Amino acid sequence: MLGSLQAFQTENKGVDGTGRQQRGATTQANDSSKAKGHTPTKERSSVTTAHRRDLHAPRLTKPGFFCIPSVSDLRQMEPSQLSQLPSFTLGQHGKGQVTWMGAVDVRDINLDTAVKFEDKMICVDVGASHPLNRPARITIEGIYVPDGRDGARYKAKLQKAAERAGGKFVDYLPADGKWLFDVNHFVTNAAA
Repeated sequence: MLGSLQAFQTENKGVDGTGRQQRGATTQANDSSKAKGHTPTKERSSVTTAHRRDLHAPRLTKPGFFCIPSVSDLRQMEPSQLSQLPSFTLGQHGKGQVTWMGAVDVRDINLDTAVKFEDKMICVDVGASHPLNRPARITIEGIYVPDGRDGARYKAKLQKAAERAGGKFVDYLPADGKWLFDVNHFVTNAAA
């Protein structure tokens, strides 16, 4: 590479008689190396860094799913940032969401398979040592008081269901159909 760069500069008078580079020679040399399929070191370095970041970003491709921060934002983060994300939410529109409390490591996680949103149920399919097996707030959507049932009694039923799932009841918003509860970890937590 160096030999072809020197030959190019000499042929095109890129170096004057004193050995100093003339203006424009660097641009021409970079253009020449691009034409030959070479990427200048600075550009190659930034491409490699971006690719390295993207390699460690979590995977989320299912339609209707979202995460906060967004997948595109996560792809721009360094692996060290992904390993200590201060707040992370994963959800599916119309089904619910999980918000992990405290720093969470999301590097290399396939979110398409780790969390499943079903009708009135969220399953977090992780092992005991999985980085997502940590305190989280779960919001399940589509939980409405059945016709003819007492709202206060239904809320009490949800409180007991949260406790049975190993969680702590946070709130029930009957008008929005949202049930919120916290868990310290996921064993085989599913709520219905």
